[in-house]
Amino acid sequence: MDGETPPAVVIFWHNRLLAGTIFYLRYFRKRRLATLISASKDGAWLAGFVEKLGVRPVRGSRFNRGAQALRDMIAASSEGFDIGVSPDGSRGPLYDMKPGALKVALKTGAPIILLSLNHTGAWRLKTWDRFYIPHPFSKIEARMDVVALDEVSGLEVEEATAILKARMDAITVDLF
Repeated sequence: MDGETPPAVVIFWHNRLLAGTIFYLRYFRKRRLATLISASKDGAWLAGFVEKLGVRPVRGSRFNRGAQALRDMIAASSEGFDIGVSPDGSRGPLYDMKPGALKVALKTGAPIILLSLNHTGAWRLKTWDRFYIPHPFSKIEARMDVVALDEVSGLEVEEATAILKARMDAITVDLF
């Protein structure tokens, strides 16, 4: 992905949010990212943090401001931003693919990039998602899978979401 490629919807699991954001900012410097962050009070600090990194926060979740967040993500995509979504956030369950990212892709015509960052060494927090914090100098393997819209556009939302989940599961490794 470079500055010439049209916007995409980038999907990564919630417990890999830290590595996913850093990976994106490091390897796709010429692109702009808008990412979905919970509209909860807990999400406010994260929104402020990612904004300092140059990422546009889009506030909302299926529990709060969901419809507005969908509209905001579509607007950001039309402005040239890639859209980052953790489909199992903000409350889980872990590795559950909710259809929001798919809906954004279908509305905008953006391709879907599945991104999994698999750690060789990391601390795991005692949170619902067993959040990863990489050990210093550990290796993180990046695996990507690009899903063209014609692969999912004619399907029911549930079926298309199940395909995305299966493909995401195929590139995700939990070593511990």
